[in-house]
Amino acid sequence: MKRIIVVCAILGSMISAGFALESGLLPYGVGAKYAGMGGAAAAIVDDISSAYFNPAGIVKSGRVELKLGAGAATEGLADIMKVFGNVSDPTKFIADNVSNTINVNGNMNALIGLNIAKIGLTVIPVGSLAFVKPAGFNGNAVAMMAYEGILTLGYGLSTPILPVATLDLGANIKYVGAAAATVAANLNASTNSVTNYSGTGFDLGAKAKIDTFAIPFSVAVVIKDLGETLSGTTKATTSTYDPATGTTTTSPATETNTSITAPQTIVIGASTTIPGIGLKVAADIDSVGSTSYQSAYTVTHLGVEYPLAVLALRAGLITGGTNGSISMTTIGAGLNFFGNLNIAMIMDGKNTKNNQMVFDTGFAF
Repeated sequence: MKRIIVVCAILGSMISAGFALESGLLPYGVGAKYAGMGGAAAAIVDDISSAYFNPAGIVKSGRVELKLGAGAATEGLADIMKVFGNVSDPTKFIADNVSNTINVNGNMNALIGLNIAKIGLTVIPVGSLAFVKPAGFNGNAVAMMAYEGILTLGYGLSTPILPVATLDLGANIKYVGAAAATVAANLNASTNSVTNYSGTGFDLGAKAKIDTFAIPFSVAVVIKDLGETLSGTTKATTSTYDPATGTTTTSPATETNTSITAPQTIVIGASTTIPGIGLKVAADIDSVGSTSYQSAYTVTHLGVEYPLAVLALRAGLITGGTNGSISMTTIGAGLNFFGNLNIAMIMDGKNTKNNQMVFDTGFAF
């Protein structure tokens, strides 16, 4: 771990899995189909990606479905590995790079999902690593790796009063694991800490669709991270570097207990299809609650999809965050032919090193 997480400045808040990570760190790229539409999926999701966007979407999925996907900011990850590939000690790195300024960062996420008879099992791993070192004698680092294991259940209702309407309900039961590591270093010593978190949480979702002869539309409401508190243990050590001998002395580890409560997020979504041209338009608004380590904020997702036979073209926008820290543009395409293949690109207007490529593939019947 020390060979990778060496001397970088903390970017944003250091928090754990699936939570309110700032620009470039929140996994908006979970599932390339909806990543291409700016993550505006709460009212339209109909596959195993429901585990992330809206559990009610599992009701409209196939009887059997498998999906695999991944996304990463590859430029930042490659730069990090190049810079730190041969580093063994933070204080030695400070000594060797006093006059250098370095700014790289990277992130990744993935989705592995299986749906059988409207029961979904999904694993979503997420990771991030940031590095910013100004010229000088001090530095700090933070890295995070986390995952959610999710069981998704759904139930569909018809409405006798309005036969052209349907109402789908869904719930996620989640197990969350996370590890966060930090390093603070100068020319003489470094303090290293690693915290391992685990806990459970729940998501609830509802999605209503009304098909009319005019304009069909769908609406959705999702409440994420209900009762999600992660308990953790932090182990910390201090290493002292002697530049004269090139040796490092490490103190015995100290151990403390800690916990993090995930902010509840309320998502309101809507979608419609424009008659005649078949253009699908979707919008989501995420309202992320405050916690002891961050203030409340909102994120807006806008997306469009245009079908062309077996091909679909997509585009979207993501804006908001704390003090407007999130500004992303997305584009994507999908091919449905004996299964499906989707690809998307997320371009971060705040930091181009956070630009992500996302893909997924799978089948359903």
